[in-house]
Amino acid sequence: MREFKFRVWCKGKSDNPNFNKQKWFDINDIILNKYIPIRGLFNGADDNFVVQQYTGLNDNNGREIYEGDVLQYTAPKLATFKAKDTTESGAVVFDHAVFWCNYPLYEVVSPDWNCTIIGNIFENPELLK
Repeated sequence: MREFKFRVWCKGKSDNPNFNKQKWFDINDIILNKYIPIRGLFNGADDNFVVQQYTGLNDNNGREIYEGDVLQYTAPKLATFKAKDTTESGAVVFDHAVFWCNYPLYEVVSPDWNCTIIGNIFENPELLK
């Protein structure tokens, strides 16, 4: 069974000064310190925060991959039906009960795809253009 972990991105100013010092939080820090009600995180009641789930997978450098991470990888020509391997990038999303990054994420993290995290959709939106 995979490990369930979450991280939280604080989008803007918050009434709590702890959130104005940094942008990323481990969800356990938020819950244990009672910064905000947990139900507000998951039902969208507090739109200052975006909850992102750990995929249970790591990139080639061993870094944990979360929703919203931007990955760069080399897609094998067999997967893309192109004449040669191609370097691509994309954001990790959870859709139809599967994590995706243009392809099913479990394929992208296989060793022959050379997958690495190059940023995330909040701090590096230019990577998606």
